[in-house]
Amino acid sequence: MIKNVLFPKTREEKILSAQYFSKTAKTTMPAEPVAAVKPKLSDDEIQVYVDLLLESSKPTEPVDHTKEILLKKYPKTTVAGS
Repeated sequence: MIKNVLFPKTREEKILSAQYFSKTAKTTMPAEPVAAVKPKLSDDEIQVYVDLLLESSKPTEPVDHTKEILLKKYPKTTVAGS
């Protein structure tokens, strides 16, 4: 039934499809359209976002902390006699 309604092939199926969609297509619209309220940002708030974007767009330098971590965990020790 659903396939016949969505993809009608015969004349009877086309009539049934038109009847079905004419029933389901009727929707109630509000009497007055509701206007969307756009919140306005202050200049300071806009500047904060601009600063964040600029900060995040800066190129980053790869940093290798492996040597620091290893030296903290295993500090250099002097061996007597060397």
